[in-house]
Amino acid sequence: MKSSYKKLCEGFASAGSSILDEEERLGIKRDKACHNLVFIQFPILMKWVVLGGESLHRQLAEETRSVVQEENRVSLRALDRMTLTKSVVYEVMRIEPAVSFQYGKAREDLVVESHDVAYVIKKGEMILGYQSFATKDPKIFQRAEEFVAHRFVL
Repeated sequence: MKSSYKKLCEGFASAGSSILDEEERLGIKRDKACHNLVFIQFPILMKWVVLGGESLHRQLAEETRSVVQEENRVSLRALDRMTLTKSVVYEVMRIEPAVSFQYGKAREDLVVESHDVAYVIKKGEMILGYQSFATKDPKIFQRAEEFVAHRFVL
């Protein structure tokens, strides 16, 4: 189990290096940030892959096997070629963000715009953001409330 978890963390660390760089910049140790990422994101990812059904499982397995067979291992280059796998990860992050709410204090006056309104926020005011307002916006995403595994395949 320990070696499997280590491999999982290594995969997250290589694929999420920019996220981990930012966490380090904020003072969180890289290994702790990686464990947090695995702890939060991995169960969400697995839930949606399982709910995706047999056809999705088969397609992901075929894509993984063909790329790994050519590369002889999973690498960043191999992952870059796994378009369905990447799409599934992006779609999971869209449909169920690991962090639904963000908040902060405005450092300066600013205007936050949506499709039809604009909000003036003054320096010092608290801001609360709810990810799903953006990630499930039907003006941006067709079938916004549905998990669509191929949504981000170009």
